[in-house]
Amino acid sequence: MRRKKRESMQATLNSTPDPRRSSCATWGAVLIQHYSLRFVLTRNELLPQRLIPFLEYAVDLIFLRRVGGSYIFVHRLLMEHFAEMEV
Repeated sequence: MRRKKRESMQATLNSTPDPRRSSCATWGAVLIQHYSLRFVLTRNELLPQRLIPFLEYAVDLIFLRRVGGSYIFVHRLLMEHFAEMEV
């Protein structure tokens, strides 16, 4: 009886994904996706290679405002204008 219980428990543990392993795999996939997207956008000249200095320059020109670790447009109409532009 004990052997069956132990085998049953072992089977359950083997079928349960390790959260640390799946978390690392997820973050690895996210990291690869992030840098792949940045590479493609930079390669097609849709995004500057040095993004942070570009965003800080936009802050200096008062197009953007820095909020915490992100950036927002100063005015909604300005955001909508850039969103409607053809690339």
